[in-house]
Amino acid sequence: MKVKAVVRIVSLPAHPTFISPIDHQGMMPFWIPYSFTHYSSSFAVLIAPEHALRSGLERAVSQQKEPPLYLCRNAPDVLPALGPFYFLVRHQEIRTLSEICGILEETAARMILIEYFPGMLEEEEESCRRFVEACRMQAHERGAAVRVIALTPDEALLRLSEEADRMFLSIQPALPAKKQRENMAVRDDRQNTLENM
Repeated sequence: MKVKAVVRIVSLPAHPTFISPIDHQGMMPFWIPYSFTHYSSSFAVLIAPEHALRSGLERAVSQQKEPPLYLCRNAPDVLPALGPFYFLVRHQEIRTLSEICGILEETAARMILIEYFPGMLEEEEESCRRFVEACRMQAHERGAAVRVIALTPDEALLRLSEEADRMFLSIQPALPAKKQRENMAVRDDRQNTLENM
């Protein structure tokens, strides 16, 4: 059985979750839509093969006016794959979820990349809620693009996506009337399609 990965975007402003299955073995051509990496005022969990993450993040990082904040442990998996764009991010080492939450609550960065590592979300439930709330605050209140990125699927990551869905969809940011009309292109089953992005 082939390993499947998902790319999940949570709350493009007022948008529900988008899920797209891909072949994690790289047998199918795959790219991350522009909006998944570039939209500000949004939070996304991106799980994809290295080549897809690299191409998507290279585009996003190179177009930032200020260096994105990249949070990862001392032996990152994705960061070195960014090649020359490695030098366009502000790398900050993290060890615990509580430490990540503290950084998220204080930073003024316009783009925040958080590289997931196994065990990151295994702290007490309150820490996970605080993490999702800190991501929501950055996206909705400060207008940042917040991305959690990983190379392989993980049950904890999918739980994070579900928790973020619940929180983000229950607290929608105020949008201008024009934006509200644009964001109404959503299917009845509350899944976005690529055509709507």
